Amino acid sequence: MKISRSIALSALFAGLALAAPLTIRDALGRSVTINAPVKRVVALSLTTTEIMIDIGLNPIGRPSSATYPENKVKSIPEVGSAYRPDIEKILALKPDLMLGSVGTTAAQARALGALSVPLIVTADSSLKDVYDNYTLIGQLTRQEAQAKVALQFLQSKIKRVIAKVPTTNHPKVLALLAAGGQSFSTTDETYIGDLLEKLGAVNVAKGTPSADPRQPGFVVLSLEQIVASNPDVILAFRPRTATGAYAPSPLEKLETQPAYKNLNAVKNNRVHLLDADPFVTAPGPRAAESMSTLLGLLYPKK
Repeated sequence: MKISRSIALSALFAGLALAAPLTIRDALGRSVTINAPVKRVVALSLTTTEIMIDIGLNPIGRPSSATYPENKVKSIPEVGSAYRPDIEKILALKPDLMLGSVGTTAAQARALGALSVPLIVTADSSLKDVYDNYTLIGQLTRQEAQAKVALQFLQSKIKRVIAKVPTTNHPKVLALLAAGGQSFSTTDETYIGDLLEKLGAVNVAKGTPSADPRQPGFVVLSLEQIVASNPDVILAFRPRTATGAYAPSPLEKLETQPAYKNLNAVKNNRVHLLDADPFVTAPGPRAAESMSTLLGLLYPKK
């Protein structure tokens, strides 16, 4: 069968368009060039795993802690933990791209960036970052239309939650995260801090500078600072370790202090111990559900 010159040229140009180089400046300030669309993507974080699946795409690898949505991820090979990816397992999958997030991938960026496979690290400290990541992943995979539909659906759900926020009596909130044997307060520069702010909460750690520039938004408040702020609500988040067990509660040391019992949040039974996933460690498609849960804790029905 003969193929006309015009049809052949059209097919050639279409192929070139689909394989065009795309240069991305990622969240670490690195300039990364890939041939888009990428077909074989290893997701190195919960965020990138969940957003890809929400768009209708399947990564060829995922971190062991990425367990949502269960019916989708269980068939995707694990490539180590989000904090310690297994390079041999990643390379064995022959990916076109590794896609991680600042919160979990930044510490391993140098080692991963030395591989022959391109690495893009996405931002993960606000709802805007989540929205931008939908758009970015759509561009990388040339699934812009699917990404736009999924993003608009997520935004519509979030808008409905925000519409329920009362106009008055916004509570003062202390949000704590257990990490590395310490208890960190989260400011408005973090994802959970951004969610709380959009729900009208007054973050008692807002504006507190981070001692470690590598961990912006995570600060250590003294007992005196916590007592002075006297939060109405305390939200304590604990992540899971590599074995799946919970890390110690960020309240362990605080609860031993006599002044702790005099805090409004404690006296009114408004201290809540929560799983860090998805509220802190998985900025992505579950944002609306996370905000709905937080809304109930911030403004309980009487």
